[in-house]
Amino acid sequence: MKCLNCGADIYDGIKKCPYCKTLTPDVNEDEKFKNFDFKYTITSTEQVRKIHDSVNEVRKENKKNALEKFLAARRAKKRAARRAARRGEIPEKKPLFAKKKLADKPIAKPKKDATKEKKSFMPKDMKKFTKRAVGLVTVAACLVLLVWGVVGFANMLSGDEKIPSYTYAKDNSLYMVYKGKNILLSESVITDSYIRMLDENNNLVSAERAAKNAGIIHTSKDGKTVFFFENFDPETGSGKLCMIKNGKAKKVKEISDAVHNSLVMTSDGNKLLYLQTADKNGDMGVLYYWEDGIEEPFKIATDIDHGTFAFSADCKWAIFLQNLNRVTMHGDMYAKSLEKLKDEKIKMDTDVCKIFGSNKDGNTRIYGKDYDETDGSFDVYAMNEKGRSIRLGERTTKAPLIQKKKNNLFVYGIADDKTNNLYTVEIASGKKEKIASGVNSILMMSKDEKTVIYDKVYTGKLADYYAYTRGKQPLKIAGNVVVDYEVVAGKPQMAASYDCRKVIYISEFESFKGGGTLTYCEYKNGRIVSEIQVAEDVYSCYLAEDGKFIFTKDYSPSRKVFDVYLFDGTEMTLLREEVSPEMFGVSKTGDNIFYISNYNVEGVYGTLEKMDLKGNSEEIASEVVDFDLTSFSDVLFYKNQNAETGLFDVFLAKAGKSSWTQINTSVNEILTY
Repeated sequence: MKCLNCGADIYDGIKKCPYCKTLTPDVNEDEKFKNFDFKYTITSTEQVRKIHDSVNEVRKENKKNALEKFLAARRAKKRAARRAARRGEIPEKKPLFAKKKLADKPIAKPKKDATKEKKSFMPKDMKKFTKRAVGLVTVAACLVLLVWGVVGFANMLSGDEKIPSYTYAKDNSLYMVYKGKNILLSESVITDSYIRMLDENNNLVSAERAAKNAGIIHTSKDGKTVFFFENFDPETGSGKLCMIKNGKAKKVKEISDAVHNSLVMTSDGNKLLYLQTADKNGDMGVLYYWEDGIEEPFKIATDIDHGTFAFSADCKWAIFLQNLNRVTMHGDMYAKSLEKLKDEKIKMDTDVCKIFGSNKDGNTRIYGKDYDETDGSFDVYAMNEKGRSIRLGERTTKAPLIQKKKNNLFVYGIADDKTNNLYTVEIASGKKEKIASGVNSILMMSKDEKTVIYDKVYTGKLADYYAYTRGKQPLKIAGNVVVDYEVVAGKPQMAASYDCRKVIYISEFESFKGGGTLTYCEYKNGRIVSEIQVAEDVYSCYLAEDGKFIFTKDYSPSRKVFDVYLFDGTEMTLLREEVSPEMFGVSKTGDNIFYISNYNVEGVYGTLEKMDLKGNSEEIASEVVDFDLTSFSDVLFYKNQNAETGLFDVFLAKAGKSSWTQINTSVNEILTY
């Protein structure tokens, strides 16, 4: 089957696309549910943009002023303490709770007895030095405590804390795990009419599996806000939309009924665009805007289809298409101010087929228009705040890659051989520079946005990978990587560091050999600094957060196990022997690997173990049938699975810990993790 996001061929049964990590639908669902449009039901972090929430700016400013006054007073005291320290004096310490003095007069000191005066082993100069040192240590300790308090207070104001939150379904009820606590959200996930339906084998359909495939949970980036559906109908893709914040089940808010599951939210979950009363295809609906704190959602426009609306980068505008003809793919593009909701919508352009968002400042809209029905291609345009439209790309079927730090983007153009030409374009002027031809797609962009890695695919089976750095010529950094998913079955064949400077890849993977050749390449400023062959018979490879790589090799088809290694750029270290590929995972941070040992020896289970990159392992739990690594590096693992019903018990081990907590028993499906 094909990935619904990037279009790559995916081996049946794979949960996520190995390239773009998009969830895949369950191929065993009934025929009616197969027609459901999964593409627009999966929340993607690529669809949300970073924004700064100004709702609490006044409150934060008041706290900031109070903090500044507090710090000014503390600084005055510290200056006095430093002056005392320079004089060799130790400032008097006042206790938190002063005790009453026994006498007002000071106690007289005894007179020195010259005959009994003890000699000091410390020179006089050393005594002065000690006094000064004690004074400096006291001041330093106060400064450390002050910094610690300021940092803690600043973190409290910034609101950067991320809370792990996961959801699962049991008996058509929806639960959330928030800060390790189990919370019941709804007792009716899927509508009763769908639950009573039979599949092609005259068995009741699985409401929980339908909820999982539909992606009815939408979580903010920090995990604190969760939107979910009640009485969701998979045939229409709609239901009642609700919201819970900070895990407060008693304050669950109902947003609206008959909401289509194609909503778009900001990364913090405070703003939302959604369709109401759309048809069974998710079209011809009413577009609404919701913001945390407003009494009622605001109606923006009617006759809106799914996938045709977005926020600007600064989240001050809603950009959408109206009156879209799904055959000719021509519609009218509008912009609506979200700061001045009483203002009328502004018509931007006609014959528009797609909306891609805006530049980093939010004042220039990026979109596609002039759709060609013969090959599905379109041109890429930008319209600035003055209403000037500039064509940035021609005849493409792929969305452009918009840079966040620069007012530039990468666009594709269909070549005569059906591959793509790749260009970099200045949004403001439309100035375009060709990077390469024969391109399939951009795979990743470095954090500084100066380098991109893209691939060229040959015969749908092999690919070469290239790196392009602004101002340099493209350079091949990996070759003969197998992308035929019937061969590699979803096993990752390449990994690159976040700055695109370190790449490790497997070339010429052969399934009957159980691996290929692992090569390590260092790339910097448009040049290959070094390239070395690491190992043979390598099965899969992964990136650790610290820049090291984890790879597996020596796969045994008969026993279905492989060995796990660590590579730091110069040496490889054996971490673990004979691990099952189906029972193996690398944490998001890459600092731990997890696996189930002795699987299927005494039963269909084994022992879940955690190992760090030094080879130190520890047991987490026994009789584990499977596990999932979450985006927060927690581990959800499952035990006591019923062979007939498929129900299982769920347990949670928090990141970095081997202790665990039982979440629930007889669970049907894990929805988000």
